[in-house]
Amino acid sequence: MAPPQIHDFRLSMIWAETNLDLLGESPPATPFSFLERSWSYIERFDQLAQGDGQPNDQGLVLPWPRLGKHFFWTFYLEAAKLATITGNQAWKALVPIRKRDVTRLQAAWLPERVYTEAFLYPFGLVFVITTQSTASRSLDDTVDAAFMARRTGRVEAQLDDTGPSQSLSLDDVATEKLRALRLQVFGPTASPSLMSSEPFTIATIVQGSDIDPTTALVEGDNIHRGLESMANWRQLGPYDVLPPLDEVRVQVRRSPPGDILYGRPRGRVIWFPRVFTQEDRRAKSLACYHRNLVLASIQTESLRGLISAFIKLEPRNRLLPEPILNCARQAAGILTRLYFGKKTYRSGSIRAQIEQDGFLEDLKAARDYFSMGVFQ
Repeated sequence: MAPPQIHDFRLSMIWAETNLDLLGESPPATPFSFLERSWSYIERFDQLAQGDGQPNDQGLVLPWPRLGKHFFWTFYLEAAKLATITGNQAWKALVPIRKRDVTRLQAAWLPERVYTEAFLYPFGLVFVITTQSTASRSLDDTVDAAFMARRTGRVEAQLDDTGPSQSLSLDDVATEKLRALRLQVFGPTASPSLMSSEPFTIATIVQGSDIDPTTALVEGDNIHRGLESMANWRQLGPYDVLPPLDEVRVQVRRSPPGDILYGRPRGRVIWFPRVFTQEDRRAKSLACYHRNLVLASIQTESLRGLISAFIKLEPRNRLLPEPILNCARQAAGILTRLYFGKKTYRSGSIRAQIEQDGFLEDLKAARDYFSMGVFQ
C-alpha cells in the first residue's frame, strides 16, 4: 500500500494566561470591568444572548454561534438548548465571553484557512490560532507543514485594523495579541500573568486515505513517529527512541487497534483511520470532534490556571477577596466533574490534562480548603 495520504488536516494552538486583578479588592476600571463581578457579567451575558448573534460594539459575542450543534457546550452545561442558558448559569459554570479578533496572517506556506479567536474570563485570557489544510499531502509532508506553523514559519501579521504589518512567528503573534488583550481587559498596571511556556495543541487528521483502518498501530513505525512529532513538537532523529504506544494512548471508549488519541503533556493528535478513511459524512464528524476537544482544552486550561494561582496565594494565611474565593470554589467543582466525567462533557484527554504537571494535588488542595469532601 502507498504511504498514507492526508486530505484534510487541522491544527489548533491554545495560549492561556491567568490574571486575578479583576477579582481583587480594587479591580482596575477598564472597558471590560463587567467581568469582575457576578451581577455585571450576568447582565452583559444576557444582553449578548438576547442579541442577533453579531458582535456588539466591543466586539463581544457568546462563545457559541447561534446556529448549529455545539456538543461541548451542550454537555458541559447540561443544556438541551444553549439558547436557554442564562447569564446566571454561565457565571456559575465560568463560561468565557468571546471577543471578535481581526488579526490577519499571510505567508506562502500558510494553509488556505487560518482563523484566530480570543476568549475573556474574569480570571484570564485565551488566544487560539487554528489552521486547516485541504491540500493532499503525505503524512511526512503534513508533519513538516505542521512544524512550519508551530515552530519555524514566519508570517506577515496585521494584529489590528490600523497597525502595521509585522514579520512574526505564530508564537510571537500570540504573545503580542495577549499583551494587547491584557492591556484592554486588565489595564496598564496589570500584575504579571501566569501562563505556560508552551501552548496546548490539538492536531487532527479529518480525512485521509491509503491506510487500512483495521490494522493495529505498529511501535516505532512512520505513523508512530509522525504522531509523536506533532504531539511533542520536536524533530525526531533516526535513532530517537519513541515512547511506547500504551504510554501515550489517551483513553477513548471503544477504540479499535488502529485508532489513537495520542497524548503528550502539551499536545494531542487525533488519528482515527476508521473514520477519516470514510468518504461519506461520517468523516466530517472528526471536524466536530476537533472543535469539541479544542473547547474542552481551553476550558480545562483556564480553570487549571485559576486553581494554580489560587493555591499560590496561600489562602490559609490571608483573607482573600470574595470574588476570588467564589470563582476558585466553582472551578474546583467543575474540574472535579470534568475529571470524573460526571454531568459534563466527557473526555479522557481532559482527565490527562488535569493530571499533568502535578496539578491534581493543587485541585485536591483547593477542594480541601473549601471542605468539598472526598475526591470522587
